[in-house]
Formats: sequence, C-alpha cells, structure tokens
Amino acid sequence: MNAPFPAGVFGAAVALAAAALAGVALERLAGGWLDAYERDAAAPGPGAAFEPRAAWRAAAALGVAVVAAWWWEVVCLGLEPAGIDGAPVAASWGPFTRWLGHAALLSLLAAATWIDLRHHVIPDWITTSGTLVALVAVWGFPAILLPVALEVPRPFAPPRLVADLLAATGPLSSVDPGSAASPLALAAALAIFAAWWWLVTSPGDLLPGVAADDPLPDPTAAEAPSAPAARDRRTLVLLSVGLAAIAAAWWWGGPRFVALLASLAGAAVGGGLVWATRAGASLAMGREAMGLGDVTLMAMVGAWIGWQACVLACFFGVLIGLVHGVSRMALRLGSELPFGPGLCAGVVLVVAAWRTVWGAAGENFAAPLEFAAVAVAVVVGTAVALAVWMALPDRARRPVLAVVLVLLAALVVWVWVIGAPGAG
Repeated sequence: MNAPFPAGVFGAAVALAAAALAGVALERLAGGWLDAYERDAAAPGPGAAFEPRAAWRAAAALGVAVVAAWWWEVVCLGLEPAGIDGAPVAASWGPFTRWLGHAALLSLLAAATWIDLRHHVIPDWITTSGTLVALVAVWGFPAILLPVALEVPRPFAPPRLVADLLAATGPLSSVDPGSAASPLALAAALAIFAAWWWLVTSPGDLLPGVAADDPLPDPTAAEAPSAPAARDRRTLVLLSVGLAAIAAAWWWGGPRFVALLASLAGAAVGGGLVWATRAGASLAMGREAMGLGDVTLMAMVGAWIGWQACVLACFFGVLIGLVHGVSRMALRLGSELPFGPGLCAGVVLVVAAWRTVWGAAGENFAAPLEFAAVAVAVVVGTAVALAVWMALPDRARRPVLAVVLVLLAALVVWVWVIGAPGAG
C-alpha cells in the first residue's frame, strides 16, 4: 500500500492544523453568508424567527463535521478501496486532496440545507458557484474524484490492485487517451456546459404551465433580483469563458481532461435525473412538485462526486425524504416539505460510506443501457404513481401508503442482499 498524505507525527500535525483552519474559515464564511441571507430575506421562513446566533451554531457544527471528515478520510482512509490483503489502497496525496474538496462540498450542502429548510428554496448563487468551483477544482486536482481500485494483471503472479479514480466510464487510468482526445469528447463537454448554462440562466421555469417559486434576494448583489438571472452580458461572458476553458483543457489533454469529463458527466446525469423526475411529478400533480433548485443542486453534486455516486445519492435521498414525509403525515404536520435536505443527507451518506456503497452497488453501473432503462422506468413510474395518488380519496391514501412502504422496504432489503459482496 502506498503511504497516504505525509505519514508520521509531522504529517498528522499538518493535517490536523489544516482541518482546524478549514473549520474556522467555514464558520466565518458560511456563518456570515447564511446570516446575511436571512437578514436580507424578503419574508420570514416557515421555521422559527431568525436568531443571529443560529447560523454561527450551524457553521460551528459544520466545522466539526469537516474535522470528522478529515479523521475519516485522511487518517482512517475510510473511503479508499481495500486491496487483496484487505488493507486500504491509497495514493500518497489522494486522501488529503479529496478531503479538501469534500470540505468545500460540505459547506455548500450545509448552506443549501439551512436555507431550504427555512425558505423552501435553494438559491442559484449557491449551486451555480458550487458547480463552477467543482469543475475548476476537479480539472486542477483530479484526486478529488472518488477512489476505486484498478486491477493490474501481472505475468506469473496474481493481479495487483492499485489506487485509481472513478471517471465517467470506469477507472480513470483505464480510459483510452485517444477517445478522451477525440472531437466527439470535446463536443460532449461543450454541450453539457452549454445546457447547464441555459438551465441556470433561464429567466423562468422550464416546465410549461407550471409557475416557478418566487426567488429570494441575493444579499451579495447590489440589488435583489426579482427573477432568476436573465441572460445578460455577464452570463454570456460566463458561457464564453467556460466554453473556451473547456476547449483549452481538451487541447491540453491528459488525465485532467478525463477528470473534467467525469465532472461534467456528473453534472449532466445528476441534474438531468432530478429534472426528469421533477417534470414527470409536476405534470402528474398539476403543480410544481419540487423546485428548480433541487435540479441545480444535484448538478452541482454530480460535478463534485461524479454521476455514479450522484445516482446513488439520489436513491438514498429519496428514501430519507420518504421517511421524513411519512413521519410528518403520521404526526399530522402536513406533507409539504423541501426535497433538498434529503438529497444533501443522501450525498453525505454515500460519500462517508463510499467503500461499502460502491462495493455493493458498483457492478450495477457496468451496463449503461440497462441503467438508462431503469432510470426511465423509475421516472415514468414515479409520475404514474403520483397521478394515481392524487386521484385517490383521502380515506384510501393511508392504507395504500402503508402497502407501498412495506413493498419498498422489501425491495430495499432485496437489492441490498443481492448486491452484497458474495451474494448470489
């Protein structure tokens, strides 16, 4: 096994000091960010009245979470895949670099969760900036991508497992450099970025007949906008600079562009999956089922962790949201709740338990066509189920919900058992 980020007492001291500084910085930046946003909000949120110290307490908890993430990812190598001997396989600087990226992602998720819980909206200034930072960070430091093991065959000896990174089509080192340097790869990257730009700069909702939620003001702007950012000169500059940067990265080539492709693919799949689910659910219910902020949130998440982990995070996020929603219905607190916090919790769960989750579910991503068929079936099934639910009388909803929950629990157990290592 390669030694992780500088081993020994000195390395541990440097890592701990960096973790402490990151926690303090996150407390200052995230706490002040949330404080300013809530002070300038046009209307109080659905929760309790604003308390100035609440944002600082949340940011302090975030700092603790960042330190805990350092302990798990850098010291324990909790995300790294296990080698043949069962010991973690890690590149020298990989865990530390990845932890820095996850610290940034944690701060973005915390800000999105805080505001979504209070105001039922996820501002674009969180998800847009988070996506751009992710694209630049992953290109500059590909080790931010989640780790996997690559099996290297050896003559007259058992294969050797080496540390690698999860790209869009498998381990990064196994990607054919020729395919990554092809004009088709460049066209796909440019198309994804242009589609993301169109989404985040859309002046209105992208669903016909469904009104968008009123956005909250951005306290970082000179004047709070009354609608999402319109396509003005600044957004056109963003598009031009982004496309030029992607073209330059393609010209530069190498593993960095493969990592950038993985980040862009994650944004496309994460945002596209949630957008398709949102579109089908909204059409079935005749009203907006979830906000567009959930779409841009998962696009941002996919840019940080890749499309495979993003899909798994969506799965766990839906389960967490379902449990939360059923609990609220059982306690007669209403069924309206933001979807973003559940998605954020799913992301944290998948990243923290990455070795176990990928070991159980990784093989399911080997057949992309089958995966696409399952995704389409889930989206269509969700829309049909919601349409049936809306047509049911109130007295029939609770028994139907109980049956669905039992079937869902059985399905989860079955999938987990079948997907467990050594099953079958």
